[in-house]
Amino acid sequence: MKEQVLEKVRAYVTGTRMIESGDRVLLALSGGADSVAMAHILMTLSGEMGFSVCAAHLNHCLRGEESDYDELFVRNFCSVRGLELMSERCDVARLAAASKQGIEECARSARYDFLFRAAAEMNADKIATAHTLSDNAETLIFNIVRGSGSKGLCGIPETRGKLIRPLLKLTRDETEGYDREAGLPYVTDSTNEDTEYTRNYIRKEIIPRLTELNPAFLASVERLTSAVKEDNAFLEREADRLLALSGGSDLRLLREAGAPVLKRALARLYSDFTGKRLDAKNLNAFCDFVLAEGDGRTQLPGAFAVKYAGTLTLTDSAERKQPKRFYFPAERVNILPDGRKVTISEIANYNPGDKCIIDASRIVGGLRLRLRVPMDEMRLPKRPTKTLKKWFSEKKVPVEARDRAVVLCDDKGIVWVEWLGAAERAAVSGFTGRVLKIEIKTEE
Repeated sequence: MKEQVLEKVRAYVTGTRMIESGDRVLLALSGGADSVAMAHILMTLSGEMGFSVCAAHLNHCLRGEESDYDELFVRNFCSVRGLELMSERCDVARLAAASKQGIEECARSARYDFLFRAAAEMNADKIATAHTLSDNAETLIFNIVRGSGSKGLCGIPETRGKLIRPLLKLTRDETEGYDREAGLPYVTDSTNEDTEYTRNYIRKEIIPRLTELNPAFLASVERLTSAVKEDNAFLEREADRLLALSGGSDLRLLREAGAPVLKRALARLYSDFTGKRLDAKNLNAFCDFVLAEGDGRTQLPGAFAVKYAGTLTLTDSAERKQPKRFYFPAERVNILPDGRKVTISEIANYNPGDKCIIDASRIVGGLRLRLRVPMDEMRLPKRPTKTLKKWFSEKKVPVEARDRAVVLCDDKGIVWVEWLGAAERAAVSGFTGRVLKIEIKTEE
């Protein structure tokens, strides 16, 4: 079993590219069977794959002497193997009481906060947690019971920012079998037997019964979550495309999108504006508001949505606005909400180095004018594709000017951005016949 498990993880990590040569990976090491197996497997693979590892352990101080023993075990485990370790203690019970959180929620929050701090202090590129296929099944069932949309059916993500889950293809039986065959000791959390905790009840009572109905239940879970992840990734890309084309404000384009895409786009707009997630009830209400004909205004948690003259705007008490979308024919003067005038005109004589010109023959469909939105990206001539945020930083565009940057789009996406110039596909070349010039002036 040991070699089979090792090969399964090797193939998974390589296939997903969650760990690459040169990476420094922080191992979230609780001392349990899964995390011990992960530590041993990644230490084994690190040499051949060219990455390095270190470890972090948080003592939650919830189980008295048992918690202290787990910390001591992890310290010894790392010391014997020459594995660099950062360890901290956190009185989660006291923290939960002070913050009025549940113990499980507070412990999870404290743990991830610690892991990210440890990663920064130890210069780690990735944080590996030992979630398995068995954990994925528990999460899926938990989400179904709690009441979840399709995102909840995706289970545990393979990666999320710095976080990676290299054991997500392994069952708990496989990690424990690996430990036995490799002669690896591990600790057992006594609270894992307490079925008063929802996840423990799912693990101890629900999954065994489902496995009786279908011995390949965990494999079925993997197929389901993989399929839903693929579908969700496609819908998220479509939502990105909708936001890029609509600027997040053109009601006609927003209404033409299917509900699954529209809801994801609206959720993103809300999140970008407020920094918070919108619950299902309010998201459905937001979607119904957008689809309804006519002008109007509705209140969302921490924001107002306003429909006027074919555009959607999010505002708060300070009247902060999301980017708007404007349509115009060439050679028309357009007035932006802040009073600036944007003029698009065809010119005969031009300087090839002018950043305010584009090749008219490369425009696909109609041109649209808007302000930038957070997910915008563009490829500049002879340069890679980057988000506008990264381009603005690289070009040292004043911070106060970035959210006001004017973006010109066609049916394929961005063709020109204020301060940056033309996208590669719309750049003027020696073969250009028709040239459009974009001029932006502030109203006196």
